[in-house]
Amino acid sequence: MIRLKKRLSPVWKPLYEAMESFKEHRCWEWLYDSDLFGVQNPETGEIGYCSVMGKGGKMYALGVYPDAEGLHSYFEIQRQGEEDPLGLTYNDVDLLRTQKCLMASLEDLSTLEKKDLDSIRKLELKYIGNQGWPLFRKFQPGYLPWFITLEDAKFLTVALQQAVEVTTLFQEKQTLLVPPSGKDDCYLVRMQEAGNWLSVWLPAEDYQAPKPQPVIDEIKIARIQKQGLSQQGTWEVGGIFLDETTPGNPPYFPYVLSIVTSEKSFVLYPELIKPDKLEQGIPRGFFKAIKKGRRLPQTLLVDNEDTYLILQPFTNSLGISLKMVQKLPAVNDFLDGINRYK
Repeated sequence: MIRLKKRLSPVWKPLYEAMESFKEHRCWEWLYDSDLFGVQNPETGEIGYCSVMGKGGKMYALGVYPDAEGLHSYFEIQRQGEEDPLGLTYNDVDLLRTQKCLMASLEDLSTLEKKDLDSIRKLELKYIGNQGWPLFRKFQPGYLPWFITLEDAKFLTVALQQAVEVTTLFQEKQTLLVPPSGKDDCYLVRMQEAGNWLSVWLPAEDYQAPKPQPVIDEIKIARIQKQGLSQQGTWEVGGIFLDETTPGNPPYFPYVLSIVTSEKSFVLYPELIKPDKLEQGIPRGFFKAIKKGRRLPQTLLVDNEDTYLILQPFTNSLGISLKMVQKLPAVNDFLDGINRYK
C-alpha cells in the first residue's frame, strides 16, 4: 500500500517568511518589550497586544497577548518580574500559570521538537546558529507552551508583519507609541480597512476575571436526595496547583482537589483536575466523596470564593451548610504530606 505524504498547509510558509522579516529588521533594537501596540485580527476582530522582546539580548521574540485577558496576563508577568527580577525566567512555573499569548521566538536548534523540524524541512528552509531557529508556541494559563493552530498561525503572521511596519514607522517618528493628548489610556492599534492598514488609538477593554459557571447535574442531585443519606460532620474542600506537569496535549499543571473530613482527617477524595476544568472537576469530586463516604456532611468548608461559587448550587440543593474560612487544617495537612513525598 502506498502511503501519501501529508502536505503542509499553505498557511505556514507566510508565517516563516514573516518571522524572517522580523529577524532581518531586528525590531528589538528599536522597541522595548514595554512598547506595546495592538494588531487587530482581520478575520475575527480580536486585538492582540504586541510586545517585542530582545533589547536585553537574552531572548528575541514577539509576544501577542489577545484582548483584555491576554493584556492582563502581560501586566501580571511584569508585576512578578518587578517583585523578583532575578527569579522570573522563560520557563518559570508562575509565568506558565499566568501567561496567555502567542509567541514567535528565535531559539537554539536544541529547543525545537520534531514537529517543528518537520515543518522546516517540508518548506525547504535552512537556518543556522544560536537563536536563529524560528519557534511558534501558544501559551495558555496552567499549561505548557504548545504547538499553534492554523488560525493562530494566520494571526501570528499578520502580527509579525505589522511589528515590522510599526518598527519602520517608529524609526521615522520615535514618539509613534506615545498616546496623544486626551488618550492616555489608549494603545496604537494597527487595523485593516478596505484592504489597507492604518493606525488608530483605542482604549483596551477593562479586564473582569470570569466568575465560575458550575455545571449543575440535576439528575445526580435528585439521585442523592432519593437515597436519604444521613448528614454528619464537617468536610473541608481545597487544593493546590502542583509545580510538576501531568501528560496531555498540552501537558498541564494539575490542581489537586482534596476533600478531607475535619474530625479525623480522613481523605474522602483526591483528584487531579486540569486548570481550566475546575467548574466540572470540583463537583465531580464532591459527588465521588459522597459515594465513598456514604453520607452527606452537615457543613462544607472552603477557603476561596471560586470554590464557594462552584459548590453553592449543590450544597443549597442538598441542604448542606457552606462556609468560607481562612484556613483548612485537615486539607493543609494532607497537601503537606504530598509535598514531603514528591
